[in-house]
Amino acid sequence: MKLSCLELLSILCHENDMNREYFGANESIPLLLNCMYIRDDHNPLARLYAIAALRHLVLGYPPNQLRLAQLAKEPSAIIERDELLKELGLCAVYDEKTKKVRLKPLPR
Repeated sequence: MKLSCLELLSILCHENDMNREYFGANESIPLLLNCMYIRDDHNPLARLYAIAALRHLVLGYPPNQLRLAQLAKEPSAIIERDELLKELGLCAVYDEKTKKVRLKPLPR
C-alpha cells in the first residue's frame, strides 16, 4: 500500500504544477523525507520510491524547492545533518561559480 501511494504521488507530481503546489502546501515534503529515513525490511523499495516522489515534487518547481530549503535549516528529529557530516569528516561548502553545494573534507 505504501509503495502504491508513493508511486501515485510521484506520477501525479510529474510535470504538473497544480499537483506540486497542492502536495507541497499540504506538508508532503516532510512526509517523504520521513519515508526516506525509515528502514522497512518488508518494503526495501519504499526509500527509492520516496526519493523519486520528492524529485518530481521539487524538480523545476521553485516554491517546493524553497519549502525543502526551509526545512533543511531546522534540525531534524530523524537525522542531524551537521553532526553526521562531522562524523564523516566532511563539510558542506557553497560554490559561487557553479551555484551548487559541494562536500569537502574537514581540515585536520
